[in-house]
Amino acid sequence: MADHSNIKTDIKTNIKIIPYEPSHFLQIRGVCQYFSDLHIHYGLTNPMDTAKLYLRGPAYTMISDRGIVACGGIMKLWRGVGDAWVLATPLLRIYPKIVTKSVRFYLHEIINNMKFERVQAVVKADFEVGHRWIKRLGFHEEGMMEKYFAGIDFVRYAIITDFNGEEREL
Repeated sequence: MADHSNIKTDIKTNIKIIPYEPSHFLQIRGVCQYFSDLHIHYGLTNPMDTAKLYLRGPAYTMISDRGIVACGGIMKLWRGVGDAWVLATPLLRIYPKIVTKSVRFYLHEIINNMKFERVQAVVKADFEVGHRWIKRLGFHEEGMMEKYFAGIDFVRYAIITDFNGEEREL
């Protein structure tokens, strides 16, 4: 059993943020609003292997009384570079402000703690809500990646920082 002594709760919405566990992915994989077939990219066919893939860096799960709202984190690719990911359920629509505020907080906490100079993420080219949201989180667009994955176009976004975690103006 995981130690949840560091659970953070938002009293107004009764939201809890806990460390991500593979079982969280298994609970929501059928209802995610957006799921990038990352498991195919890594050649994974077993859902538990996919769930464990997200443990390659700090990750959290947001839970409400109604269930899991979202899971997300940053997978370390190599020194100074991470790949951000979010798996969101339809419950995100109920808590958009607290989710955005929390993700922004944890994103920057992870960037500072891991001393990332670059955190990147991709959004499907036709996923307009995702483009608006990732920009609200502080990412800037780097460009279109045609047929990036499974023949689908994605747009690459990034946050670039100095060693001290301060975002650079681009």
